[in-house]
Amino acid sequence: MSPDAFTDYLPTGAGQDRMKPLSYLRVLSLSLSALILLLSCATKPLPPPDYAAQMERVTSLLDSYRGDGENLEQARIELDSILARSPDFAPAHREYARYYIMAGHVSYSDFVPGTLSAAEDSLQRALELDPNYAAAYVLAGHLYTLQGKLPLATDALDKAEALGSNDPWLHLNRADVLEKESDFEGAVTLYRRVLGSGSPNSRVMEAAHYGVIHYYRAYHRDGEADKAYRELIAYAPDIAWHYGNHATFLLCRMDQPGPAIEQFRLALSKMNYGIATSGLAAALYREWAYYMTEDELAQAAATLEEAESLRPGDPVEIYQSYCRGEGRGVKSVELAVRLAEIKKKAGLIP
Repeated sequence: MSPDAFTDYLPTGAGQDRMKPLSYLRVLSLSLSALILLLSCATKPLPPPDYAAQMERVTSLLDSYRGDGENLEQARIELDSILARSPDFAPAHREYARYYIMAGHVSYSDFVPGTLSAAEDSLQRALELDPNYAAAYVLAGHLYTLQGKLPLATDALDKAEALGSNDPWLHLNRADVLEKESDFEGAVTLYRRVLGSGSPNSRVMEAAHYGVIHYYRAYHRDGEADKAYRELIAYAPDIAWHYGNHATFLLCRMDQPGPAIEQFRLALSKMNYGIATSGLAAALYREWAYYMTEDELAQAAATLEEAESLRPGDPVEIYQSYCRGEGRGVKSVELAVRLAEIKKKAGLIP
């Protein structure tokens, strides 16, 4: 067959040049490419245009979470909606990991059983879908730190950095690892870097404030820690948790029940939550102990009545339980209990 044989199958008409073989092949190639593109779009639909808006809402809901279950529930609904349509959308799996971490947090380093492993499953799925997803590695660093898997946390953060991430959470999560490794100087350098950045993300800035607080507490620089708590509260004056955390520090670390009671009341005025109620009761029992040892019996009776209305029971146990065995005022509370028993026997108090 001659090179021109293909032209036998091409239509010609009056005044129309016969199509050259090379031109025919180009047309055929373009047609096949267009067909492949159409088939690809049909089998792998692009994310709907509203994903960006939905993901922005999800991120905003999670960023604004401060113990309000309604925000978490709304974020979960949005994520379920996205994944129902596109189960392979990696950013939704990453945000679901954030949801599990927040929903599972109880207090301090305590989490509802199973929630951290669920977060890990979500992150692994995100990274299966996008192995170069730097933001997922940043969050993995945080999750592994919570699980006590520090080598894995460091590895994840190194991968995020190698991928070019400059997310402030990369610095914060690395600082958290350094803290756990007792490298407080290295940690505070990163915390201060984030504070100096003036990030518009309030959660980022609050986390950096807490990092500086942890640094001062680690070195027992309690006066500076107290000042750092007050700077945090000045930055975010509407967040109940900051008042409650400061109150706990004042009560357990500095043995200042009066100022602690004031901060617990402020926390509860902004949000009614159980930890602050327990803290207020513990602070009232410690204040009661002060009045008992000073023989101010009327004040002691009124303070004890309020404390028992919140958390009835053994004052020493309630105080120590709240302060996790670290309350500096425990000897005073124990003394007050013994004094109360003596005074009751003497008929001085009911």
